[in-house]
Amino acid sequence: MKLDKHTMKIIEEKLSKAIIGIEEMLDSIVEKDSLSTEDITQLVETLQPSFSVLSKKHVLEILYLLLVTGPLSFTDLKKTLQINQSSLALKLRELEKLGFIKRQLSRKGGRPQVLYMLTEEGRKTALLSIPLIYYIASREIKILEDEFRR
Repeated sequence: MKLDKHTMKIIEEKLSKAIIGIEEMLDSIVEKDSLSTEDITQLVETLQPSFSVLSKKHVLEILYLLLVTGPLSFTDLKKTLQINQSSLALKLRELEKLGFIKRQLSRKGGRPQVLYMLTEEGRKTALLSIPLIYYIASREIKILEDEFRR
């Protein structure tokens, strides 16, 4: 899917507003509470499990895919992501343990089938990851365009 220039401009404006909002929130927290090095270390340690899971290969892709498509079976996830069965099972278990996804038994065509879907927390996480992914991708595209022009 290719976005036209008008849509790209709208996305970039919204991303800029989001970044400014996050900066303002972070500044107010840091100023208000005067965080010490120990406070920051404790905060990072508290967030470590989420950093660890979300930085793993295929995790954000799983969240994004479920956001865009809605519930999917294990087989559909495996085919779309082109990931091996054991890796996918491990990622799904981790995401379920963290409360980002849930499993639901469905009767599709008379056969029971397990569908994976986002929880509300998973949906919000996927939505919040889109600006980051878009920002990184747009920077990479600009770098490649600059290199191509040389």
